Order: sequence, then structure tokens, then C-alpha cells
Amino acid sequence: MKQVTSLYRISFFKRILLLCIIAAITLVSMAVSIKSFVENNPPKNRDYSIYLYGETHGDKKIIEKELELWHDFYHNHGMRHLFI
Repeated sequence: MKQVTSLYRISFFKRILLLCIIAAITLVSMAVSIKSFVENNPPKNRDYSIYLYGETHGDKKIIEKELELWHDFYHNHGMRHLFI
């Protein structure tokens, strides 16, 4: 009976080791791909500020100004997370 138990423990240890190796490989590959993505897409503006415009919703004049500002931030400053 001890032989079966010891074989089960070795098998269990190998399973845990295999899962740890797979997890490590996955984490390393994710880290490399994220690093590559960030290096190939650097932000042009590292200000990381939040800009809020307009108090009234649906005002054509404010919407036009927001679109003008959005266009400038997107195309000239590299800001990509913009909402209207």
C-alpha cells in the first residue's frame, strides 16, 4: 500500500511542477509581448492629465469645440483614450 501512495505523491508533485512551469512560461511570454507593445507604441505625451470640457450636454457650439480639441489631442499629442 505504501508503494501506491508514494507513486501517487510523485505523480502529484510532477503535476504541480508542470503547472508551475506552464504558468511561468505564460507569464514570461505575456511580459515580453507587453514590453514589445509598449516599446513599439510609446505615448507622445507623458502628461497623463484629464481634461474636462463643457457643462451643457447637446450644445452644438460646445460639441464642435470638444471635437476640435479631441482632434488636436488625438493627432498631435498621441492621446488615445478620449471620450465625448
